[in-house]
Amino acid sequence: MIRDFLDFFELALKRDPGRFRMERAIGPTLNLGSGFSPLPHAANLDLPDWAAPYIPYETESIENVHAYHFFEHLDPIMAISTLREVERVLMVHGRAWIAVPLAPTPLSVADLTHKSFWTEETLRHLFANKGYDPAGSWNFEILFTMIAGVAARNLMVFYVLEKTSR
Repeated sequence: MIRDFLDFFELALKRDPGRFRMERAIGPTLNLGSGFSPLPHAANLDLPDWAAPYIPYETESIENVHAYHFFEHLDPIMAISTLREVERVLMVHGRAWIAVPLAPTPLSVADLTHKSFWTEETLRHLFANKGYDPAGSWNFEILFTMIAGVAARNLMVFYVLEKTSR
């Protein structure tokens, strides 16, 4: 029986979605780059009242950070700085829910305001290579990465990151 997308995913791809299936408490939540899509249960941060990278919340005070169609609008250095801020404000075991257009699909390159380009390997590569960020090791585990879309022209990369320690 298919109850939701994760059942469909597991049956069709013959892969267990694993820890992605875990229920999440809705604690303090941020929605970065909310634009015209605010989340009702979140603090929605966007221009002109907020600009990356600094997130105006206390260290380890947020349980969930959502960022949909956001990071691709930041240049690579600003994207890294903003990810560091996400890492700072998340509680241990808090999660970042990120979706960006898959490079090099039309969705990723058609918008002239896109400044960084993402694949399913981008964050894995960033977290494994200390040369990208002099701040040192990251406290993120990538729980889930998936490419999905309605058509090939609008494929997105979906990431779920969990903060592992302080």
